[in-house]
Amino acid sequence: PNAATGLSPRAGGRATGAFAAGAQTLEGDLAVVVWSVAFGGAVTPRTIDLAAYASFGNPTRVEVADDGAGAVVLGGAQLITIKAGALTGEHDKLLSRGGKIADLEIQQVKDVAVAPGGALLVTVDAFDSKKGAVRQALLARGVGGAPYVVRKAGDVVDAPAKEGDLANTAQGFVIKAGSSNGGVVVEEEFLEGDADIGIKMSGPTWAMNPRRLLVGQIDNPRALAELVRTGNDPSGVENVSLQTFGDAALLADGRVIFDANYVEEGARGWLFNARSGGGVFAV
Repeated sequence: PNAATGLSPRAGGRATGAFAAGAQTLEGDLAVVVWSVAFGGAVTPRTIDLAAYASFGNPTRVEVADDGAGAVVLGGAQLITIKAGALTGEHDKLLSRGGKIADLEIQQVKDVAVAPGGALLVTVDAFDSKKGAVRQALLARGVGGAPYVVRKAGDVVDAPAKEGDLANTAQGFVIKAGSSNGGVVVEEEFLEGDADIGIKMSGPTWAMNPRRLLVGQIDNPRALAELVRTGNDPSGVENVSLQTFGDAALLADGRVIFDANYVEEGARGWLFNARSGGGVFAV
Protein backbone atom coordinates (compact mmCIF):
# COMPACT_ATOMS: atom_id res chain seq x y z
CA PRO A 1 0.00 0.00 0.00
CA ASN A 2 1.00 3.62 -0.38
CA ALA A 3 2.25 5.03 2.92
CA ALA A 4 2.23 8.62 4.15
CA THR A 5 5.69 10.17 4.38
CA GLY A 6 4.77 13.54 5.89
CA LEU A 7 1.86 15.63 7.07
CA SER A 8 1.21 19.33 6.58
CA PRO A 9 -1.72 21.35 8.01
CA ARG A 10 -4.03 23.14 5.59
CA ALA A 11 -4.40 26.88 5.86
CA GLY A 12 -8.19 26.75 5.84
CA GLY A 13 -8.45 29.35 3.08
CA ARG A 14 -6.50 31.94 5.07
CA ALA A 15 -3.79 33.99 3.45
CA THR A 16 -0.41 32.24 3.55
CA GLY A 17 1.59 35.14 2.14
CA ALA A 18 1.42 38.60 0.64
CA PHE A 19 3.38 40.87 -1.66
CA ALA A 20 2.90 44.45 -2.82
CA ALA A 21 3.91 47.08 -5.37
CA GLY A 22 3.42 50.83 -5.58
CA ALA A 23 3.14 53.22 -8.49
CA GLN A 24 2.60 56.89 -9.27
CA THR A 25 0.80 57.69 -12.53
CA LEU A 26 1.55 60.50 -14.98
CA GLU A 27 -1.65 62.16 -13.74
CA GLY A 28 -0.25 62.28 -10.22
CA ASP A 29 -2.31 59.50 -8.64
CA LEU A 30 -0.56 57.22 -6.18
CA ALA A 31 -1.59 53.70 -5.18
CA VAL A 32 -0.24 50.48 -3.74
CA VAL A 33 -1.61 47.07 -4.66
CA VAL A 34 -1.35 44.25 -2.10
CA TRP A 35 -1.83 40.69 -3.31
CA SER A 36 -2.75 38.09 -0.66
CA VAL A 37 -1.92 34.51 -1.59
CA ALA A 38 -4.14 31.81 -0.07
CA PHE A 39 -3.51 28.08 0.31
CA GLY A 40 -3.69 26.48 -3.13
CA GLY A 41 -2.44 29.58 -4.91
CA ALA A 42 -5.56 31.76 -5.07
CA VAL A 43 -4.52 35.43 -5.25
CA THR A 44 -6.69 38.32 -4.03
CA PRO A 45 -5.61 41.89 -4.89
CA ARG A 46 -6.37 44.94 -2.74
CA THR A 47 -5.73 48.50 -3.94
CA ILE A 48 -4.73 51.11 -1.35
CA ASP A 49 -5.45 54.67 -2.46
CA LEU A 50 -2.58 57.00 -1.50
CA ALA A 51 -3.58 59.91 -3.74
CA ALA A 52 -3.71 62.20 -0.70
CA TYR A 53 0.06 61.71 -0.32
CA ALA A 54 1.08 61.97 -3.99
CA SER A 55 2.92 65.24 -3.35
CA PHE A 56 5.39 63.34 -1.13
CA GLY A 57 6.96 61.72 -4.21
CA ASN A 58 7.37 58.27 -5.70
CA PRO A 59 7.47 55.11 -3.56
CA THR A 60 11.07 54.28 -2.66
CA ARG A 61 10.23 51.27 -0.48
CA VAL A 62 7.05 49.14 -0.25
CA GLU A 63 6.75 46.33 2.31
CA VAL A 64 3.80 44.16 3.40
CA ALA A 65 3.21 41.48 6.05
CA ASP A 66 1.26 38.22 5.71
CA ASP A 67 -1.88 39.78 7.18
CA GLY A 68 -1.85 42.70 4.70
CA ALA A 69 -0.39 45.32 7.05
CA GLY A 70 2.07 47.44 5.09
CA ALA A 71 4.46 50.36 5.03
CA VAL A 72 5.45 52.67 2.16
CA VAL A 73 8.32 55.16 2.05
CA LEU A 74 7.59 58.12 -0.26
CA GLY A 75 10.32 60.33 -1.66
CA GLY A 76 12.85 58.79 0.71
CA ALA A 77 11.43 60.93 3.51
CA GLN A 78 7.80 60.20 4.40
CA LEU A 79 6.44 56.97 5.91
CA ILE A 80 2.89 55.82 5.19
CA THR A 81 1.47 52.88 7.15
CA ILE A 82 -1.34 50.58 6.00
CA LYS A 83 -3.50 48.57 8.39
CA ALA A 84 -4.49 45.02 7.51
CA GLY A 85 -7.59 45.17 5.28
CA ALA A 86 -7.53 48.98 4.94
CA LEU A 87 -7.99 50.71 1.57
CA THR A 88 -6.17 53.91 2.55
CA GLY A 89 -2.91 54.69 4.33
CA GLU A 90 -1.94 56.87 7.28
CA HIS A 91 0.97 59.32 7.43
CA ASP A 92 3.27 58.38 10.31
CA LYS A 93 4.64 61.83 11.09
CA LEU A 94 6.85 60.67 13.97
CA LEU A 95 8.73 58.28 11.65
CA SER A 96 8.97 60.73 8.74
CA ARG A 97 11.28 63.67 8.00
CA GLY A 98 11.08 66.12 10.89
CA GLY A 99 9.97 63.49 13.41
CA LYS A 100 11.83 63.71 16.73
CA ILE A 101 12.70 60.63 18.77
CA ALA A 102 14.92 61.10 21.82
CA ASP A 103 17.83 63.30 20.63
CA LEU A 104 17.31 62.46 16.95
CA GLU A 105 15.45 64.41 14.27
CA ILE A 106 14.78 62.34 11.15
CA GLN A 107 16.22 63.69 7.90
CA GLN A 108 15.76 60.70 5.56
CA VAL A 109 13.84 57.40 5.73
CA LYS A 110 15.88 54.68 4.05
CA ASP A 111 14.50 51.18 4.73
CA VAL A 112 11.44 49.73 6.44
CA ALA A 113 10.23 46.29 7.45
CA VAL A 114 6.73 45.47 8.74
CA ALA A 115 5.41 42.57 10.82
CA PRO A 116 1.85 41.17 11.02
CA GLY A 117 -0.18 43.58 13.11
CA GLY A 118 1.83 46.57 11.91
CA ALA A 119 5.00 46.61 14.04
CA LEU A 120 7.75 48.51 12.20
CA LEU A 121 11.52 48.57 11.95
CA VAL A 122 13.00 51.60 10.12
CA THR A 123 16.49 52.81 9.21
CA VAL A 124 16.99 56.57 8.98
CA ASP A 125 19.51 59.36 8.69
CA ALA A 126 18.88 61.67 11.64
CA PHE A 127 20.36 64.81 13.14
CA ASP A 128 21.71 64.08 16.61
CA SER A 129 21.32 67.23 18.69
CA LYS A 130 23.83 65.98 21.28
CA LYS A 131 26.54 65.31 18.70
CA GLY A 132 25.60 68.15 16.35
CA ALA A 133 25.85 65.81 13.34
CA VAL A 134 23.77 63.57 11.08
CA ARG A 135 24.11 59.88 11.89
CA GLN A 136 22.29 56.69 10.98
CA ALA A 137 19.87 54.97 13.35
CA LEU A 138 17.66 51.91 13.60
CA LEU A 139 14.21 52.82 14.92
CA ALA A 140 11.20 50.71 15.86
CA ARG A 141 7.54 51.07 16.73
CA GLY A 142 5.43 48.31 18.23
CA VAL A 143 1.73 47.92 17.53
CA GLY A 144 -0.03 50.89 19.14
CA GLY A 145 3.18 52.10 20.80
CA ALA A 146 5.51 55.07 20.44
CA PRO A 147 8.65 54.95 18.25
CA TYR A 148 11.98 54.34 19.97
CA VAL A 149 15.67 54.02 19.12
CA VAL A 150 16.95 50.44 18.85
CA ARG A 151 20.54 51.27 17.86
CA LYS A 152 22.35 54.29 16.47
CA ALA A 153 25.78 55.15 15.12
CA GLY A 154 28.23 55.31 18.01
CA ASP A 155 26.68 52.44 19.99
CA VAL A 156 29.19 49.83 21.17
CA VAL A 157 29.51 46.65 19.06
CA ASP A 158 32.53 45.15 20.85
CA ALA A 159 33.89 46.35 24.17
CA PRO A 160 37.64 47.10 24.36
CA ALA A 161 39.79 43.99 24.68
CA LYS A 162 41.96 45.72 27.26
CA GLU A 163 42.19 49.01 29.15
CA GLY A 164 43.22 51.86 26.89
CA ASP A 165 41.81 50.32 23.71
CA LEU A 166 38.85 51.85 21.88
CA ALA A 167 35.54 50.03 21.51
CA ASN A 168 34.22 48.99 18.10
CA THR A 169 31.18 51.16 17.39
CA ALA A 170 28.21 51.07 15.03
CA GLN A 171 28.35 53.27 11.93
CA GLY A 172 25.27 52.50 9.79
CA PHE A 173 22.35 50.14 9.20
CA VAL A 174 20.64 48.48 6.23
CA ILE A 175 17.56 46.24 6.39
CA LYS A 176 18.67 43.36 4.18
CA ALA A 177 15.52 41.23 4.38
CA GLY A 178 12.17 41.30 6.11
CA SER A 179 9.99 38.20 5.99
CA SER A 180 6.24 38.73 5.75
CA ASN A 181 5.76 36.74 8.98
CA GLY A 182 7.84 39.18 11.04
CA GLY A 183 11.46 38.08 10.77
CA VAL A 184 14.20 40.50 9.76
CA VAL A 185 17.89 40.61 8.80
CA VAL A 186 19.78 43.87 9.44
CA GLU A 187 23.31 44.68 8.29
CA GLU A 188 25.26 46.82 10.72
CA GLU A 189 28.44 48.54 9.53
CA PHE A 190 30.89 49.29 12.33
CA LEU A 191 34.23 50.93 12.97
CA GLU A 192 37.20 49.18 14.49
CA GLY A 193 38.31 51.63 17.13
CA ASP A 194 37.83 55.06 15.54
CA ALA A 195 39.20 54.09 12.10
CA ASP A 196 36.75 54.88 9.27
CA ILE A 197 38.27 53.57 6.03
CA GLY A 198 35.11 54.01 3.94
CA ILE A 199 34.81 51.78 0.86
CA LYS A 200 37.47 51.20 -1.80
CA MET A 201 36.24 48.71 -4.39
CA SER A 202 39.00 48.93 -7.01
CA GLY A 203 41.73 46.46 -7.85
CA PRO A 204 41.90 42.74 -7.11
CA THR A 205 41.02 43.24 -3.42
CA TRP A 206 38.67 45.63 -1.70
CA ALA A 207 38.92 47.64 1.51
CA MET A 208 35.95 48.65 3.65
CA ASN A 209 34.68 48.97 7.18
CA PRO A 210 33.64 45.67 8.79
CA ARG A 211 30.02 44.59 8.92
CA ARG A 212 27.80 42.06 10.63
CA LEU A 213 24.36 40.58 10.02
CA LEU A 214 21.81 40.70 12.83
CA VAL A 215 18.71 38.49 12.79
CA GLY A 216 15.52 38.51 14.85
CA GLN A 217 11.90 39.65 14.94
CA ILE A 218 10.55 43.04 13.91
CA ASP A 219 8.29 43.24 16.96
CA ASN A 220 11.20 42.52 19.35
CA PRO A 221 14.15 44.34 17.78
CA ARG A 222 16.15 44.77 20.98
CA ALA A 223 16.71 41.00 20.84
CA LEU A 224 18.41 41.14 17.43
CA ALA A 225 21.36 38.72 17.57
CA GLU A 226 24.55 38.54 15.53
CA LEU A 227 24.40 35.85 12.83
CA VAL A 228 27.74 36.38 11.06
CA ARG A 229 30.32 39.11 10.57
CA THR A 230 33.03 40.01 8.13
CA GLY A 231 36.25 38.16 8.83
CA ASN A 232 34.42 34.90 9.63
CA ASP A 233 35.76 31.80 7.85
CA PRO A 234 32.85 29.89 6.26
CA SER A 235 32.71 26.09 6.12
CA GLY A 236 32.92 24.54 2.66
CA VAL A 237 35.70 26.75 1.23
CA GLU A 238 39.31 27.11 2.31
CA ASN A 239 41.64 30.07 2.93
CA VAL A 240 39.00 32.77 2.49
CA SER A 241 37.04 35.01 4.84
CA LEU A 242 33.87 37.04 4.41
CA GLN A 243 34.05 40.77 3.74
CA THR A 244 30.72 42.30 2.76
CA PHE A 245 27.15 41.11 2.31
CA GLY A 246 24.80 41.36 -0.65
CA ASP A 247 21.21 40.13 -0.76
CA ALA A 248 19.70 38.03 2.02
CA ALA A 249 16.56 35.95 2.43
CA LEU A 250 14.91 34.40 5.49
CA LEU A 251 13.69 30.80 5.30
CA ALA A 252 10.78 29.38 7.29
CA ASP A 253 13.10 27.12 9.30
CA GLY A 254 15.09 30.10 10.62
CA ARG A 255 18.05 29.87 8.26
CA VAL A 256 19.31 32.91 6.37
CA ILE A 257 20.56 32.61 2.78
CA PHE A 258 22.92 35.42 1.80
CA ASP A 259 25.68 36.23 -0.66
CA ALA A 260 29.04 37.69 0.28
CA ASN A 261 32.41 38.44 -1.26
CA TYR A 262 35.81 37.36 0.02
CA VAL A 263 38.43 39.64 1.58
CA GLU A 264 41.12 37.88 -0.44
CA GLU A 265 39.40 37.92 -3.83
CA GLY A 266 37.58 41.21 -4.32
CA ALA A 267 34.34 40.68 -6.20
CA ARG A 268 34.43 36.88 -6.14
CA GLY A 269 31.98 35.43 -3.66
CA TRP A 270 29.52 32.67 -2.89
CA LEU A 271 26.07 31.90 -1.55
CA PHE A 272 25.95 30.93 2.11
CA ASN A 273 23.39 29.72 4.62
CA ALA A 274 23.58 30.34 8.34
CA ARG A 275 21.50 29.85 11.46
CA SER A 276 21.94 31.65 14.78
CA GLY A 277 24.51 29.70 16.76
CA GLY A 278 24.92 27.16 13.96
CA GLY A 279 27.84 28.41 11.86
CA VAL A 280 28.11 29.59 8.26
CA PHE A 281 28.18 27.18 5.32
CA ALA A 282 28.87 27.72 1.62
CA VAL A 283 25.94 26.60 -0.55
